[in-house]
Amino acid sequence: MSPPLAPPRPSHCHTCVASWYSTPVTSVRTSPALYPPTYRALRWMPSPLVNATPSMSSTVRVTASTGFRSPSVGWSKSTPTSRSNRCPPAVFDAVFVASNVTAPAISPKSPDMKLHVAAALLLAVTASSTAGAVTYEVNNEAASTAGGQRFDREYGADYAKQVLADASSFTWNIFNQPSAADRSPVDTVVLAVRDVDGIASTLGNTITLGAGYVAGITGNDFNTQVTGVLYHEVVHVWQWGLQDYAAHSWVYEGIADFVRLRAGYIAAGWVQPGQGNSWEDSYSVTARFFDYCDSVKPGFVADLNGKLKDGYNVDYFVQITGKTVQQLWQDYKAKYGN
Repeated sequence: MSPPLAPPRPSHCHTCVASWYSTPVTSVRTSPALYPPTYRALRWMPSPLVNATPSMSSTVRVTASTGFRSPSVGWSKSTPTSRSNRCPPAVFDAVFVASNVTAPAISPKSPDMKLHVAAALLLAVTASSTAGAVTYEVNNEAASTAGGQRFDREYGADYAKQVLADASSFTWNIFNQPSAADRSPVDTVVLAVRDVDGIASTLGNTITLGAGYVAGITGNDFNTQVTGVLYHEVVHVWQWGLQDYAAHSWVYEGIADFVRLRAGYIAAGWVQPGQGNSWEDSYSVTARFFDYCDSVKPGFVADLNGKLKDGYNVDYFVQITGKTVQQLWQDYKAKYGN
């Protein structure tokens, strides 16, 4: 099926105006993880849920006040608006595909409508993760703490599950892992909010998010900060070679921050391109360097992750790009005048 009116891919998007197939709605939170090709898979691939094609006149509105996490949804009939340079909100598209062309003949505020929307969202989430048969669990083990209460109030388990699913799909795309056979054998990803020190950590398939960190987030980008952390940690669930982490942690943390960078969730305090003393400085320094390497050899990070199955070897840089890591670093620094 050819995609109608394929949307332009913006460089990043945390908040956008829903002007596709609907009356514009402002400040709807969305996830960059649903960019093409994941976005196309949700919107345009033949749906196993219903035997119908997307309609240009059957739409769903998501209110700005509740946004992505717990939308208040109403049905409308409208002609498509002009193309927007902003990306459509993920919840809008998920409900659109799951429900497809038929608007229910019930009140938007009725219990039946709420059940219908919940079912549609569930079907959409299921459709987005069917290939890997992965389930996502969220447990707030610090519900009595300030951070645990803030997590429930401002983020929520349902939203967190969707972020885990989006981050997984985004990571698989970066790693060029279209099928479950290509990936680390994980069937469940668990997020636990715990009363522990630190921001977050990952052990196996379990991500721990520190309640103290959640409580202490300041500014107006709470959602972006937490989501960025979750994207980083989800990468650790899926990347290869963690048996070699202790000796070469920089490469694994660099890959995790590279995915976060590509997803558009750059954290405050990240270095700018070209900064840093060594490619082994880890985190954002290494992520920026890997971003450069990926421009030299598209798919660099996917190839590097694949090779890490056998542990880290400095020769991987030559094997992938034809240049040593030292030469790549010199070229990288020269590009940015450092």
